[in-house]
Amino acid sequence: MRIIERFMLSACLAAGVVFCVSAAGFAIVELQSPGTESHATPLDEFEKLSAGARPVGAEVAPPELVEKVNPVYPEEMRAARATGKVILQAVIDEEGMVSAVEVLRGSSHAPLDNAAVDAVRQWRYRPATLEGKPVKVYFTVVVDFVLEDSEPS
Repeated sequence: MRIIERFMLSACLAAGVVFCVSAAGFAIVELQSPGTESHATPLDEFEKLSAGARPVGAEVAPPELVEKVNPVYPEEMRAARATGKVILQAVIDEEGMVSAVEVLRGSSHAPLDNAAVDAVRQWRYRPATLEGKPVKVYFTVVVDFVLEDSEPS
Protein backbone atom coordinates (compact mmCIF):
# COMPACT_ATOMS: atom_id res chain seq x y z
CA MET A 1 0.00 0.00 0.00
CA ARG A 2 1.43 3.36 -0.94
CA ILE A 3 2.05 5.91 1.82
CA ILE A 4 -0.76 8.19 0.60
CA GLU A 5 -3.23 5.31 0.86
CA ARG A 6 -1.99 4.42 4.35
CA PHE A 7 -2.52 8.02 5.46
CA MET A 8 -6.01 7.98 3.93
CA LEU A 9 -6.79 4.70 5.69
CA SER A 10 -5.48 6.07 8.98
CA ALA A 11 -7.56 9.24 8.61
CA CYS A 12 -10.69 7.21 7.87
CA LEU A 13 -10.19 4.97 10.89
CA ALA A 14 -9.42 7.92 13.17
CA ALA A 15 -12.65 9.55 12.08
CA GLY A 16 -14.62 6.34 12.73
CA VAL A 17 -15.57 6.02 9.08
CA VAL A 18 -16.68 2.55 8.05
CA PHE A 19 -16.69 3.29 4.33
CA CYS A 20 -13.99 5.28 2.65
CA VAL A 21 -12.52 5.57 -0.83
CA SER A 22 -8.77 6.02 -1.03
CA ALA A 23 -6.96 8.29 -3.49
CA ALA A 24 -6.40 5.24 -5.71
CA GLY A 25 -10.15 4.56 -5.75
CA PHE A 26 -10.14 1.47 -3.55
CA ALA A 27 -13.16 1.03 -1.32
CA ILE A 28 -12.50 0.39 2.34
CA VAL A 29 -15.54 -1.15 3.99
CA GLU A 30 -16.01 -1.89 7.71
CA LEU A 31 -12.35 -2.16 8.65
CA GLN A 32 -13.25 -1.37 12.22
CA SER A 33 -16.45 -1.66 14.16
CA PRO A 34 -18.01 1.74 14.79
CA GLY A 35 -17.16 2.99 18.26
CA THR A 36 -14.19 0.62 18.62
CA GLU A 37 -10.85 2.37 18.84
CA SER A 38 -7.72 0.66 17.62
CA HIS A 39 -5.00 -0.12 20.15
CA ALA A 40 -2.34 -0.05 17.42
CA THR A 41 0.22 2.71 17.33
CA PRO A 42 -1.18 5.68 15.35
CA LEU A 43 0.38 5.80 11.88
CA ASP A 44 2.25 9.09 12.33
CA GLU A 45 3.68 7.91 15.66
CA PHE A 46 4.53 4.49 14.17
CA GLU A 47 6.52 6.15 11.41
CA LYS A 48 8.48 8.23 13.97
CA LEU A 49 9.15 5.22 16.20
CA SER A 50 10.20 3.02 13.28
CA ALA A 51 12.60 5.63 11.83
CA GLY A 52 16.01 4.03 11.46
CA ALA A 53 14.67 0.51 12.00
CA ARG A 54 16.10 -2.16 9.73
CA PRO A 55 14.32 -5.18 8.33
CA VAL A 56 15.42 -8.50 9.79
CA GLY A 57 17.45 -10.19 7.10
CA ALA A 58 20.80 -11.13 5.64
CA GLU A 59 23.21 -9.12 7.79
CA VAL A 60 20.81 -8.40 10.67
CA ALA A 61 20.47 -11.25 13.17
CA PRO A 62 16.81 -11.45 14.28
CA PRO A 63 15.72 -10.62 17.80
CA GLU A 64 15.07 -13.60 20.05
CA LEU A 65 11.74 -13.78 21.86
CA VAL A 66 12.42 -14.17 25.59
CA GLU A 67 9.01 -13.31 27.07
CA LYS A 68 5.72 -13.94 25.29
CA VAL A 69 2.35 -12.87 26.64
CA ASN A 70 -0.53 -14.73 25.03
CA PRO A 71 -3.44 -12.59 23.87
CA VAL A 72 -6.61 -12.59 25.92
CA TYR A 73 -9.46 -13.97 23.81
CA PRO A 74 -12.23 -11.35 24.22
CA GLU A 75 -15.27 -12.96 25.82
CA GLU A 76 -17.69 -11.44 23.29
CA MET A 77 -15.61 -12.95 20.46
CA ARG A 78 -15.42 -16.33 22.23
CA ALA A 79 -19.21 -16.31 22.74
CA ALA A 80 -19.73 -15.44 19.07
CA ARG A 81 -17.25 -18.22 18.11
CA ALA A 82 -15.30 -15.58 16.16
CA THR A 83 -11.86 -16.55 14.91
CA GLY A 84 -9.27 -14.77 12.83
CA LYS A 85 -5.70 -14.05 11.94
CA VAL A 86 -4.12 -10.69 12.76
CA ILE A 87 -0.98 -9.70 10.87
CA LEU A 88 1.07 -7.07 12.68
CA GLN A 89 4.28 -5.18 12.06
CA ALA A 90 6.30 -4.69 15.22
CA VAL A 91 9.29 -2.45 15.88
CA ILE A 92 11.79 -3.84 18.39
CA ASP A 93 14.21 -1.29 19.82
CA GLU A 94 17.87 -1.73 20.77
CA GLU A 95 16.87 -2.88 24.28
CA GLY A 96 14.53 -5.59 22.99
CA MET A 97 11.32 -3.73 23.83
CA VAL A 98 8.38 -3.51 21.42
CA SER A 99 8.23 0.22 20.71
CA ALA A 100 5.45 0.24 18.10
CA VAL A 101 2.84 -2.10 16.64
CA GLU A 102 0.88 -1.57 13.43
CA VAL A 103 -1.96 -3.74 12.13
CA LEU A 104 -1.04 -4.70 8.57
CA ARG A 105 -4.11 -6.90 8.10
CA GLY A 106 -6.84 -7.23 10.66
CA SER A 107 -9.05 -10.19 11.41
CA SER A 108 -12.26 -8.23 10.60
CA HIS A 109 -13.01 -8.28 14.34
CA ALA A 110 -11.64 -5.18 16.08
CA PRO A 111 -11.63 -6.82 19.55
CA LEU A 112 -9.36 -9.61 18.23
CA ASP A 113 -7.10 -7.09 16.52
CA ASN A 114 -6.81 -5.07 19.73
CA ALA A 115 -6.12 -8.17 21.84
CA ALA A 116 -3.30 -9.13 19.46
CA VAL A 117 -1.78 -5.63 19.62
CA ASP A 118 -2.07 -5.54 23.43
CA ALA A 119 -0.30 -8.90 23.78
CA VAL A 120 2.53 -8.17 21.32
CA ARG A 121 3.25 -4.83 23.04
CA GLN A 122 4.17 -6.83 26.16
CA TRP A 123 6.58 -9.21 24.43
CA ARG A 124 10.27 -8.88 25.26
CA TYR A 125 13.19 -9.80 23.05
CA ARG A 126 16.92 -10.23 23.11
CA PRO A 127 17.75 -7.42 20.65
CA ALA A 128 18.50 -7.94 16.97
CA THR A 129 22.16 -7.37 16.12
CA LEU A 130 24.24 -6.08 13.27
CA GLU A 131 27.95 -6.85 13.50
CA GLY A 132 27.41 -7.78 17.14
CA LYS A 133 25.75 -4.50 18.10
CA PRO A 134 22.05 -4.15 19.04
CA VAL A 135 19.90 -2.49 16.36
CA LYS A 136 16.29 -1.40 16.00
CA VAL A 137 14.35 -3.68 13.63
CA TYR A 138 10.87 -4.24 12.29
CA PHE A 139 9.26 -7.49 11.27
CA THR A 140 5.91 -9.20 10.81
CA VAL A 141 4.12 -11.01 13.63
CA VAL A 142 1.07 -13.21 13.03
CA VAL A 143 -1.41 -13.87 15.83
CA ASP A 144 -4.06 -16.57 15.21
CA PHE A 145 -7.27 -16.68 17.21
CA VAL A 146 -8.62 -20.22 17.02
CA LEU A 147 -11.24 -21.89 19.22
CA GLU A 148 -10.91 -25.58 20.03
CA ASP A 149 -14.00 -27.68 19.23
CA SER A 150 -14.21 -28.72 22.88
CA GLU A 151 -14.48 -25.14 24.16
CA PRO A 152 -17.93 -24.12 25.33
CA SER A 153 -19.76 -21.60 23.15
